[in-house]
Amino acid sequence: YVASIILIVIPLLCLVFYYNLKMGCEDILQIVKNIEFEEGNAAGEFQKAEKKWNKLKNTLAYFSNHSEIEETNRLFIKGKESLKMKNKYMFEENRKLLESVLEHMYTSEKLLLYNVF
Repeated sequence: YVASIILIVIPLLCLVFYYNLKMGCEDILQIVKNIEFEEGNAAGEFQKAEKKWNKLKNTLAYFSNHSEIEETNRLFIKGKESLKMKNKYMFEENRKLLESVLEHMYTSEKLLLYNVF
């Protein structure tokens, strides 16, 4: 009886985690990809992405690679610094790295059979 409950609950928790990861990463990626440095709203959009990341990283901390979480945190900090310094090239580099790390995090934590076993 207990084993059957566990076999039902664990996959449901995995599905909830996967859904949160998928929606969170897609939202953040969409915001980050659409930020244009020349437009005046770049700092606001970057801050919006960072707020979404701060909500998502708490959940990821239970299941994901901590080095990727720290790398993403570092890239958000560097992105804010480059916006403050108005350094377009540094911001674009950090934005592309941030996209790459988020995409890798999503694909590596994706709910696939080979990721489960």
